[in-house]
Amino acid sequence: MSLAIAISLSVPGEVVPRFTPVEEFIVHAAAFGVAFGLWAAVWTRSPWRLLAVGLGMAVLTELLQGWVVPLRTASLTDALANGVGVVCAVAYPLWTRLRRPPEADSVR
Repeated sequence: MSLAIAISLSVPGEVVPRFTPVEEFIVHAAAFGVAFGLWAAVWTRSPWRLLAVGLGMAVLTELLQGWVVPLRTASLTDALANGVGVVCAVAYPLWTRLRRPPEADSVR
């Protein structure tokens, strides 16, 4: 999934389908949500680190689009949507870790 996001980010602007602003927000949030949801399912060591990496990627991908990919622009709204997807994906593992009793961590 991460590879699919990387490939879609490199598509020149004239090939990208046009969406309404709301549809575009949903597409960005869903793409990052699914990608980082899959990562969250297998990366159990530190959801906080995954959250930090995901939010960094949310911003970095938009910056790279604006600087590297022809006919694409960086968008604060898209970066926010990417971040929303990451937060939604990582929120459940974080929530379950925070709700777990402290003795559950010491058993491992």
